[in-house]
Amino acid sequence: MSLKRNRTIERCFTLTWMLCGLMGFANLAHAVVNVNQLVNDSAPAIVQVQGIQWVKIKIPEQYKNITDDPVYRSLSSILLDNQAVNSTDAAPVIKKRISGSGFIIGSNGQIATNYQWVKDAHEVLVILADARQFKANITRSDPKNDVALLRIRANNLPVLSLAQQVEEGEGVIAIGAKKRGVSVGVIVSTPTQTPSVGLVSDVNVSAENSGGPLLNVYGQVLGVNSTRMRTALNLSRHPMLGTLTSDGFDAHSATFNSMSYIGFSATDMNKSQDVALGLPNASGAMVLQVRPGSMAAKAGLLKNDVIVSLESQSVIGAMDLSALPDFLRQDDQARLMVFRGGEKIELQLVNPKPKSAIASWSWRKLGLRVRALSIAQKNAADISSGVLVTEVRDDGLNSEIQAGDWIIHVNQTPLTSVAQLNQIAQNLNDGDSVVLYIIRGNAPQFISITAHE
Repeated sequence: MSLKRNRTIERCFTLTWMLCGLMGFANLAHAVVNVNQLVNDSAPAIVQVQGIQWVKIKIPEQYKNITDDPVYRSLSSILLDNQAVNSTDAAPVIKKRISGSGFIIGSNGQIATNYQWVKDAHEVLVILADARQFKANITRSDPKNDVALLRIRANNLPVLSLAQQVEEGEGVIAIGAKKRGVSVGVIVSTPTQTPSVGLVSDVNVSAENSGGPLLNVYGQVLGVNSTRMRTALNLSRHPMLGTLTSDGFDAHSATFNSMSYIGFSATDMNKSQDVALGLPNASGAMVLQVRPGSMAAKAGLLKNDVIVSLESQSVIGAMDLSALPDFLRQDDQARLMVFRGGEKIELQLVNPKPKSAIASWSWRKLGLRVRALSIAQKNAADISSGVLVTEVRDDGLNSEIQAGDWIIHVNQTPLTSVAQLNQIAQNLNDGDSVVLYIIRGNAPQFISITAHE
């Protein structure tokens, strides 16, 4: 009886939603015509958003000169999406793209989209319905609700207005860029009715319309479509823009700030600065500050330098520099082209190598590489000392010990650090034996190993 009752309730809900939808669209005598008209009217304000990650390719030394080859430079500009850079040593950069929809809510370039399309992006590109392309800055984001706000340098754009109210049962349409992913449905519940769930509809949200608007029958935006936001009944939840837009947009230029790691900050150029410096198309990122003694200072970067390229890619704005830390972690170096005093100068940032550690006597004499145990590991085993074996030399001489073992004592002496084990190993002669108290898995045991020169 319970199963039949549940099915009856589900049918009632389904019939209710269908009737509400019919009632919503019945307010307009020509519902089908208006759906088609609504799609066409809103399409100019719905855009494609591309989140782009830059991946630097390290060229082996024997192939370094290939970048001088004109055929290589020609093909790489097409296949690797490179810009022309006056440096034959610049590393090729591949651009990994992910695309979704967005929509314009401010005539001066304010755009709403999904956070998933711009997450971890080094560059964001917006393609308008008329095929114009613009670099975008992320001005605000709400990862939990999968919403991001962007800004592009453009004016007099077509916009979609935000609805002032929403009612249960009203007809709605989800639309993606290029008029794709059109889906018609009704509002199932509103934030007033279900505050913990928010705005819910039964439209089909797909990759084609995710990031695009959910519109009412008057072409006003009720919320954002998102493939990441679903309810228990697999209905679509739609994040709303009110909390992000109520106090206005961040109108300032994007700023790159890596003072703690690389040692400089930079901001977008504006048109008046570009004209004064003789740079085209409002491109580049102007250095605001360089910390003395930092990696950037050692490379020769100066305040008021304009960074115009990073490796093989042109820098249009400060956001493009977000790829720089990744490049340095990947390859320990990165090339910048800066505009200074009317000429272009190439600089190379070099990530300094850490100071040499204490000589690894444990590896040389015992064939062991080790590292300190974490606090969590010590707490789990209720111990206050010990090191973790990360590698055992494959020479068969000390086969009793394994990677993953915890060394707690050496010759009945608590082992408190990696340096202590190195000191003990340094004082061993060829053939000397040491007794280790170890934990393997959850089982403690004693083993003996022998030092070898």
